Formats: sequence, C-alpha cells, structure tokens
Amino acid sequence: MGPSLNLEVMRKKLADDTLFKLACKKPKALMKKRRKNMSEDVFGNQLARVHVGKQRTDDIQTRKVKALKKTPLVEAAAGEDAAMEE
Repeated sequence: MGPSLNLEVMRKKLADDTLFKLACKKPKALMKKRRKNMSEDVFGNQLARVHVGKQRTDDIQTRKVKALKKTPLVEAAAGEDAAMEE
C-alpha cells in the first residue's frame, strides 16, 4: 500500500540522576510568571485590581469660563459702591 517504517529505540540506558535533572531543567525565562491581583472566573473572564494613586486636581489645568470670571470693571464698580455707602 504505502511505505512502512520499523522504528526501534536504540538507547535504553538513562543518564545518572544529576545529569538527567540538569537535562530536564527548564530555564526561568520560559516559566510563566504569576501575576498578582488577577483572577479568572468560571467563564474565562479576567478580573484584576488596579491600584491608582491619589489625583492632584490642583495642579491640572481646568476649563475656565469667562462668564464666571470677575472683570476689573465689576470689581472697580463694587469698590465705588462701597465707598459711596460709607
């Protein structure tokens, strides 16, 4: 029908224990690193906890609305009104 193969194991003797352990040793780079604060539910979705530092809102540039800003004319008029009332 087709080609046939006769396979035979030629070497039946194992190495000594220390050499065998050294040959079977996996490098640390190939080992999967455990990820902290991560888990997986029964459906395969990954759940994780993220730690975020406190936000400093004083340092960021916020939107400035000109309508709410006091103009120098309004401040001067307010000062004159106070002077007239005295």
